[in-house]
Amino acid sequence: MTAGMLYLNRYDVESIGFSLMETPDLGGVRGSFPTVDIPGRIGAALGSYDMTIAPRTVTIRGLVGSSNAAYTTVMALLDAIKSICGQGLVEITHAYDVTRSWYGYLQDSSMMQAAVPTVTDGFAVITLDFLCPDPLAYTLADGGSPIAFGLTRVAMPIGTAPVAPRTLITNTTPATISSRIITYRNASGRVIQTMTLAGNLLSGESIDVDHAEMIIALFAVDGTRTGGATARAYFTAGGYIVMRPRDGDALSLVYPTLELNTAETAQAFYQRSWL
Repeated sequence: MTAGMLYLNRYDVESIGFSLMETPDLGGVRGSFPTVDIPGRIGAALGSYDMTIAPRTVTIRGLVGSSNAAYTTVMALLDAIKSICGQGLVEITHAYDVTRSWYGYLQDSSMMQAAVPTVTDGFAVITLDFLCPDPLAYTLADGGSPIAFGLTRVAMPIGTAPVAPRTLITNTTPATISSRIITYRNASGRVIQTMTLAGNLLSGESIDVDHAEMIIALFAVDGTRTGGATARAYFTAGGYIVMRPRDGDALSLVYPTLELNTAETAQAFYQRSWL
């Protein structure tokens, strides 16, 4: 087994003697669509095109030990793995794609003697079960580097799951700007959603929209934050933006886009997510 096949909290567990055997749940997803039964109609109608996804349980199974290793040695390896995981959220990264990770809590661990034909002593199979309340995997490099957009459409690379960005718009012009519209289009250019933010921004002031949490905040030149009803009043038309895989084509590297109708500086912050 090649070293570096599995990382827990960015720690290469094979470096301490854990040889990965299988991770059967990493590629799967369990979801459901809300349906509505209609009397006299065959089948059912979809209540929404957005799938409800259940929490994910990630099972990791590996071999530890060596020929005729003492039982205490094997137990020490299990203790080391538990120590790496700790009691909190664990970042799980597999060599299939080291650029993305799942996040879960170690909820169960077990050890049994391995049925190895040539050596029966000194080896054990360890099974680790992680509960991922959020079943999605996230790209590690995203989140810190925003994508700038403006008067020209800019592609927003996303994964296989929907993502709602955070958009930050700053008036970098010398004049006061009273209104702006964010436009979200699919890859072919069709408008999917717009959001109108009507309210004065002086030079150097910003408006921050968290489209996932539906929170709007204003920032003065000195960084003073204003939220609540005052900031929400800027939102006058349209809706919050969710970027969906169906609006692009990830296989062809064609993605949905964002644009702004003013000369202000706009940035989108988000992490790509994967089913």
